[in-house]
Order: sequence, then structure tokens, then C-alpha cells
Amino acid sequence: QRKAKKLDAFCYGIYYENNYYDMAPKIFRDACVFGEGIIHSYAEHGRVKHERVLPYEILTDYLESHYGPESTKTIHRIKNIDRTELMEAFPDKAETIRTMANTSVFISASQRSVADTVTVVESWRLPIGSKPGRHTIVTGDATLQDETYEEDFFPFSVIRYNPRMYGFYSQGMAEQLTPLQIEINRTLISIQRSLYLGGTHKIFV
Repeated sequence: QRKAKKLDAFCYGIYYENNYYDMAPKIFRDACVFGEGIIHSYAEHGRVKHERVLPYEILTDYLESHYGPESTKTIHRIKNIDRTELMEAFPDKAETIRTMANTSVFISASQRSVADTVTVVESWRLPIGSKPGRHTIVTGDATLQDETYEEDFFPFSVIRYNPRMYGFYSQGMAEQLTPLQIEINRTLISIQRSLYLGGTHKIFV
């Protein structure tokens, strides 16, 4: 019982350290809007870390995930990371990271950005049968990490608003309300035009 209480206190401490209770409402909002709210759990300098993941950062194979998230064996996460932060995480690759192209080179909408970020892809492949899984972190210029992955699950906690009948991605509230919102917009446009045209009742004395 003492051990269980200490583990419980440890979990609460990790939550407070990572501002988990401030992050949780945002994750729920992501689930309502996009369909998924995702938290990435990982280790950094010997500490447990939690990070909010935007759903569009996660990529899966359509055929592999056809029967739902439980059939997914490979997940990729694309993220833009500050160059200095990445160099500190991989000091042995610092020189290669220093000469990498900036993210703004590949995204035309960010040409006005002054941020010095590089695009990184982190991938996980679950073990299948006797074949071990794989965990890699790569960029367009180098492989930063390549190691065996032995867990039978992905390091993500996911809340799904409305799971679909097939596929990895769920349906969000925004998508569900789209047909209703279109009809409301049409009605409002019709009322607006009527007002502009003077289509209201008039009393002649």
C-alpha cells in the first residue's frame, strides 16, 4: 500500500511538472475540432515529459490503418524544432544540424518567418512476430537516431471524439456540424438579401 501511494504521488507530481492540467482542456478541444486529442509521452534528460501533439502532425498508412487504430503498426510524426534545441539534443550531429535547410525553405507561407527551425520526422514501427520494432528520428539530411523499439504500443495517449467505421482518424464535432452550419449560412444569406432589397412589410395610411 505504501508503494502504491508513492507511485500515485509520483504520477501527480509528473502531471504538475508538465502542466498536465492546463494541457488537458486543449487536448479535449483538439478532439472536438479535429477528431483526436493527442499527448506524446517521452523521456528527456532522465525526466518524464508530456507534450501536446497537433493531429495533423501524425501520419499513418491508409491501408495499414484500414481496420482502425488497433491495426496500425507504423506511425510518423512531423515536427518543426528549433535548430539550437535539436543541436543540444544530438550534440554528435551538431555540425550536420547547423547546415540543414530552414523549414521556411519548404513552406511558402512561412517565408516571412524569422524562426530558425528545422523539420524532423520521428517514426515508430511496432514489433511483429519475432521481428523487433524500430524507432528513428530523421531529417532530410541525416539520421539522428535509429534504435530498436520493443514496446507493443505507441508513446501517444489519444482521446477520440467519434471514431469512424474504418481508418485511423476520427470525426470531430466541427465536421459533424458542417451540414447544419451550411444550412444556417444559407438561411442567414437569404434573410440578409431580403433586408437589402427592402423585402419587409409596409403600412400605407
